[in-house]
Amino acid sequence: MVFEKNSLMRRVCKREGTGLKEMKGAGRTLVGVVVALLISFAGLPGSVAEEGSRALDPLLRGLALEEGEVLLGIAGYDGEPLPDRWLALVGIPGQPPMYRELTLKGGAVVSTRVIQAAAGEDLPHLPVDRALVTIPASEAHRSASRRAGEVGVRWASVHFHLRVRDEGAEPVWLLTFVNRAQVRVGQVYLSARTGDILRESWPQRPDMVPDKVPTDRSKVSAR
Repeated sequence: MVFEKNSLMRRVCKREGTGLKEMKGAGRTLVGVVVALLISFAGLPGSVAEEGSRALDPLLRGLALEEGEVLLGIAGYDGEPLPDRWLALVGIPGQPPMYRELTLKGGAVVSTRVIQAAAGEDLPHLPVDRALVTIPASEAHRSASRRAGEVGVRWASVHFHLRVRDEGAEPVWLLTFVNRAQVRVGQVYLSARTGDILRESWPQRPDMVPDKVPTDRSKVSAR
């Protein structure tokens, strides 16, 4: 690409009588401006560089799926702000109740086990489209903890869950706030695509819960 650009410059210079040095200088200036703009854009919060499947990369960097498997959900416990370890549930759609549960630390898989869903157990069963997850766990925690602070709730740690509840719905983060006795003191459901709070529950402050209703229930489920 660089060589094509310089050849074009030489042909133009010869035809128009413009100095080659002047044209090269203008080309370098233009390239420098474009590079500076790209760098500044990539550093902006919420930019394209942080969107899509990259939002889960820090958690699932070492996750390798076997043939036919999809990501069904992730969970992390006792985070403050984030858990030390994450659990990823993977499986083959249409072939429950056997799943693989992988434990990840620092993005690397440290253990794997095969689990079978018990009768009536509410395990994730719908694929999580990582391209729709633009809100990383850290941002979900910031939003939910900010809301918990506004409500006036005190907590010791946070449990994280990411899953799709209904067919055709978007992935949803569920953050559960617990005290030192592991008693739930609050829950916040956030869209993993937009970061909007979809639903919240504060057992100690029922008067602080607004009427949160998703604008399009065909896309978002906060059950």
